[in-house]
Amino acid sequence: MSNLARGFWIILIVVYYYIFITDYRYTKSHGKLDKVNVFKVGITGFITNFFDVLGIGSFAPTIAFNKIIKMGVRDNHLPGFLNVGHTLHLILEAIIFTTVIDVEIVTLLTMIISLAMGAWLGAGIISKLDENKIQKVMSVTLFITGIFMILGVLNLIQGGGDNIGLTGEKLIIGAIGNFILGLLITARMGLYAPCMAPCYFLDLSPTVDFPIIMGSCAT
Repeated sequence: MSNLARGFWIILIVVYYYIFITDYRYTKSHGKLDKVNVFKVGITGFITNFFDVLGIGSFAPTIAFNKIIKMGVRDNHLPGFLNVGHTLHLILEAIIFTTVIDVEIVTLLTMIISLAMGAWLGAGIISKLDENKIQKVMSVTLFITGIFMILGVLNLIQGGGDNIGLTGEKLIIGAIGNFILGLLITARMGLYAPCMAPCYFLDLSPTVDFPIIMGSCAT
């Protein structure tokens, strides 16, 4: 990965923290975080993000911990909590995996930008839904995630080739698929297993999944 790319990720971290801290102070001053147990959230983040690097994912485990140990995050706050709370480690993972794994730059940027566009559109939709509707949407996305996780455990979803990039129609299909996944992750659907499916059918190397997934989620 070039120094220019590393500079991009560093700028992204600075921008993220500026927006995050500003919003955190505002939210806390209005008493919206009084019921959230910061210690439990921190422990959960350490555990789920550790296993996230191994390809397990962090969204579903975090949701489970929220219920089991009662972190205090309301259901209608979970989509934002997950997507914002797991951002920093995903940026770090993106730096690591785009450094140690070769991936064709046009493919990487196309997949990242398409997912970011889908997430931007999806966030605007999800933020306008009430808690009951969000719970229904999350139930569907979690069900879909569960199916992909089972397929992954059964080794029915694996890398289908050794290519490090896409061209032509395959690149367009990959971009459309990532755009759709961008819509869904704003409603608590993880990206690991769902992203492996199109990568499998597009004959990408299984190792290329990681920089694409990390870079997409980080952005």
